[in-house]
Amino acid sequence: MKADKPMKKIILASASPRRQELLERIGLKFEVEPSRYEEQTIPALGPHELVKRNSLEKAKTVAARRRNAIIIAADTIGVFRGRMMGKPHTPTEATKMLTALSDRSHRVITGFTIIDSLTMFYRLTAREEERTERRSLTSQSVKLLGIARKRDIPVVLTSQVYTDVERKT
Repeated sequence: MKADKPMKKIILASASPRRQELLERIGLKFEVEPSRYEEQTIPALGPHELVKRNSLEKAKTVAARRRNAIIIAADTIGVFRGRMMGKPHTPTEATKMLTALSDRSHRVITGFTIIDSLTMFYRLTAREEERTERRSLTSQSVKLLGIARKRDIPVVLTSQVYTDVERKT
């Protein structure tokens, strides 16, 4: 009888707790190795092409360090009033972004790449989702952002976090 080949390791090229949770939820066994690729914003590319490109480059960066593994990478951006919105870099940017999105519809687009690091065969896809930020950014949320900024505390920027923070105060 022929011996079974060992399964390839699955590597998530992201430190995102949300992406980890999604893979855990479907029962996937994986390791986390964040990509060091710095996401690019290329105005000539539309949002779907941009997230696919960034996710591919993230996957390739990790694939170069891992032999014979399956790498999963993703990139997400928001589109509001025809303008692409990346991740905010400061609490001030985050406050402006959340205020702009508060009670307004926007699109969220995620590009996914799955790549075999041995063959470098890959599959790209992009998914779009319409979202509406249902909660208004409260003055308490703005205050909490200010406190976090003054104390140099990293802030995770999702409406769920604000809901949790607001309940704890």
